[in-house]
Amino acid sequence: MTEHTMVVHNNSYSNSTLKFDVAQRYQQQILELFEQTEIYLRSDISVDLLSKELGIPKHAFSQIFNVYLKKNFYSFVADYRILYAINKIELNRGILTLESLAYESGFNSRTSFNHYFKKHTGLTPNEYQLNNYKSAIA
Repeated sequence: MTEHTMVVHNNSYSNSTLKFDVAQRYQQQILELFEQTEIYLRSDISVDLLSKELGIPKHAFSQIFNVYLKKNFYSFVADYRILYAINKIELNRGILTLESLAYESGFNSRTSFNHYFKKHTGLTPNEYQLNNYKSAIA
């Protein structure tokens, strides 16, 4: 292993040839795409889609997400979607239908939306919306 080859603590990547500087560049490209666009709202988002959009080899994605971003692809996407949903809830002050918000946020089901929302905030979307609405009128 050269000094430029990524040193990883996860044995599943111990034979990786992905160099540290290349991995860092890929990570930056992914973060910029998610910060500058709303690609995460696409319900069909996938590693294949990102690979084509960014010109990053598909085989590099799991390593970038697991080693550098410290989460899997779906959790990473879900975090952006939940932040989007939270922003919508706060802007609309309790007058959103949560089912439509789930789909607007890119989730394919209300169940998945509820799961990730509660994981991210500790509250269900309904509880969060009610709390936000109460604080808005107080």
